[in-house]
Amino acid sequence: MGRLEPKFANAFFESIEQPQWLKRSFSTDKDLQQTLIKDTAVLLKQKSLADWMAIFAPLDACIEPVLTMTELAKSPLMKDRNMLVDVTTLTGRIVKQIAPAIKFDHQQSIDNMFVTEPNGHDSQKIISQLGYSTEQIHQLINDNAVN
Repeated sequence: MGRLEPKFANAFFESIEQPQWLKRSFSTDKDLQQTLIKDTAVLLKQKSLADWMAIFAPLDACIEPVLTMTELAKSPLMKDRNMLVDVTTLTGRIVKQIAPAIKFDHQQSIDNMFVTEPNGHDSQKIISQLGYSTEQIHQLINDNAVN
């Protein structure tokens, strides 16, 4: 949970039945902040993520879980907003990529988006063009001198 605006913080602390914690959330006292973080963590561990999301769902409080990339790819929010798109790499391979968060009415395609290949994709080719032998190139890679 990130730093919340007052209206969102109020909704959050009301929903977790700890409205008295609201004041601590805006304190500049580091110790008070750390105590609030620990108290909140203890409380949130008492229910499953699904249980908490059911509690938070009806609220206008900007509360969303931090997801892994796999969870994110399956997220209804990402699907509803068409946030995962297929993009062609420079070598023609199709990969999934997160689309721009801000979408404009006139922006109908993602044709101008591209993905580069991983670091080191052309290393062997480039180094061999510099005159290094295959054995020397493999040694450079094994020594982590190049990718």
